[in-house]
Amino acid sequence: MNDAPQLLIEWSSPWQEFVSAIGPALRRSPPRLPAEARAGLFPFRGLLISLLLEFVAVAAAIVQPANSVQLATVSVSERSHDVIYFSADELPRTEDRGRVRCGD
Repeated sequence: MNDAPQLLIEWSSPWQEFVSAIGPALRRSPPRLPAEARAGLFPFRGLLISLLLEFVAVAAAIVQPANSVQLATVSVSERSHDVIYFSADELPRTEDRGRVRCGD
């Protein structure tokens, strides 16, 4: 009669879990191993060097183009474009560069 599956899950007590974890959390850590990385969220020396290099790169990018690139002035000539309208029955006869007459 014990062949029936047991559907009840035995959960641990949250209080017991807290009490058992508070002791190791408050104790001092053991000494670091020789190959262990340094503890700390941010390596401030690396952040400072990176910030300084980025500042120098941005400053160089802002200053450099102003010195090395000379702007060329472009003169725009004002040309007048005349538009001539013809009616369909009075189109002028023109010749193309191959000397073929149009409209024949």
